[in-house]
Amino acid sequence: MRDDRRSYIAVGAFVVAMVAALVVWLAALSGSGFAAHSYFVVYANVLGLAEGTQVLYEGFPVGQIVGIEPTAGLDPDSSDAFVSLLRSLHRDLELTVIMVTHDLDTLFELSTRIAVLADKRVIVAATPKEVIAFQHPFIHDFFLGERGQRAMELLREYPFAV
Repeated sequence: MRDDRRSYIAVGAFVVAMVAALVVWLAALSGSGFAAHSYFVVYANVLGLAEGTQVLYEGFPVGQIVGIEPTAGLDPDSSDAFVSLLRSLHRDLELTVIMVTHDLDTLFELSTRIAVLADKRVIVAATPKEVIAFQHPFIHDFFLGERGQRAMELLREYPFAV
């Protein structure tokens, strides 16, 4: 009887450990409870994007587009408030935000990672500084033009973004 009780305790402990491991694995897979990143995607000449479009990363669904150019048409104060809201959601809730934008000010102020799409594919997905250093004509024209140079001042002010 005593050996049976030890067996039940050992099996129970094993089951509890496996359930705990499963919970940790699912949390890691879903991104909950672990460090989150904000990804901004720059699309060049891509059709068919709309709010609600599913976003895949390495073939796995990671979310959906919740806003296309969400700061377009906002006055500067409202745009700053929106940026502050996203930054606090990322910091406090470890929320990962996927946004489609051409607003370089918002992009540089919020991004920890940027994915740039050109030539019908992702040409680079990296930190803002790594994206700017990537050699490609679209990167050069979009990020290193006059508008891009003004926006990059934010990188100097906020070197770690979010």
